[in-house]
Amino acid sequence: MSDNVVTEALVNKKTGEVVEIGLQKSPDEIMGDARDAALALEKLIESNKRKPLEFNGKRFLENPHWQTIGAFFHTSVSTGEAVYVEIGGHKGFKAKAQVIDVKTGSVVGSAEAYCMTDEPNWKHKPLFQLASMAQTRASSKAYANIYKYVAILAGYEPTPGEEMDMAMEKGLKPPKEKEIEFGYGPELPPAAVGEPVITEKQRKLLFVRCREKGITDDELKAFVWEKFNLEHTKDLARSEFDDVLKWIESYTPTQGGH
Repeated sequence: MSDNVVTEALVNKKTGEVVEIGLQKSPDEIMGDARDAALALEKLIESNKRKPLEFNGKRFLENPHWQTIGAFFHTSVSTGEAVYVEIGGHKGFKAKAQVIDVKTGSVVGSAEAYCMTDEPNWKHKPLFQLASMAQTRASSKAYANIYKYVAILAGYEPTPGEEMDMAMEKGLKPPKEKEIEFGYGPELPPAAVGEPVITEKQRKLLFVRCREKGITDDELKAFVWEKFNLEHTKDLARSEFDDVLKWIESYTPTQGGH
């Protein structure tokens, strides 16, 4: 057992009951769980007649898919009341959702989302529908803030499909996130805060080592997202390069049961 592996007690905040005592998972174990979840999600989607949203050749998960991923990790979502707002003369609703660990009752993630009449697809819809969509978007976004790396590993975009309505209506390209939201809040990539990023030579070395180990590009991308909250390997800090390299070198094909 590694010296840096510690025990943790999961306690139900309402009852005070110790739910589970276990070991804190290593990055490899987390990625193994993510691969299992990604495979299970894809099997479920393939068996369903309704397929995920596709736009500009990319696939997006919608709320039922995010709820499924949450269930894999024993979490559920609680969506608060939609609040009526007016912004710049446009009407709409704002909603907040919280992701709850069902074993402990602890809040493990949250997000806010809007649905407004300045969106072409929602301009003439009844207000109650805007309220409902604001809650749905908040739910999907809250889940995505935690489980984006699972979606990436399964071959889907990290942006929830509900946020693509306006882009599809206007024929725009999918939004590119300037800040990567993960967990409770956004974090800027190292390049945005002045920390030197890896060189192109180092980046190519990571891909070469991955191919030698049989690691797919999606697996590498998912690990980078889960570990460092980064969407692209080019945004890795030089101080993070060794951590990724160590993960690659320690990787075995049997991780995650595959």
